[in-house]
Amino acid sequence: MSPEPADTTLDGPDGVTVPVKLLTASARLPERAYEHDAAYDLHAAEELVIEPLGRAVVGTGVALGLPPGLAALTLPRSGLAARHGISIVNAPGLIDPGYRGEVRVILLNTDRDEAFRWLWAIASPSCCSCR
Repeated sequence: MSPEPADTTLDGPDGVTVPVKLLTASARLPERAYEHDAAYDLHAAEELVIEPLGRAVVGTGVALGLPPGLAALTLPRSGLAARHGISIVNAPGLIDPGYRGEVRVILLNTDRDEAFRWLWAIASPSCCSCR
C-alpha cells in the first residue's frame, strides 16, 4: 500500500512560507540542491520519454498553496538544456497564487536525433512577488 501524501512548506521570499501538498505516492518534495540556491528542483512524478523534437506535459505530483501576492515561475534547468536539449515550451511557466492543482511542466526535446528519458529534476520553480 502506498504512503499517504504529506504536507510541508517551502521558504518563499521575505519570510513567506508556501504550503506544498504531495498528490501522488511517487511525488517528491521540491528541494534546493544547495542551501543558497535561488530556486528549488522540481521532479517528474512519472517516468517520461520525449521523442526527438517532441514535447510532453509532465506531472510533478505537487500542488502549491501560493498566498495572494506571490507567484511561482518554472524555469528551465540549464544542465538539461546543455546536455540534452530540453527546455520548457512556455518558459518561464507561471503558477498563479489562486491555482491549487498539480504543477505540470510542458517540456520540449530540441534534439533532432535522440529521445529523452528521465525521472529526475525537470524544472526550477522560484517564487516572486506579483503585486
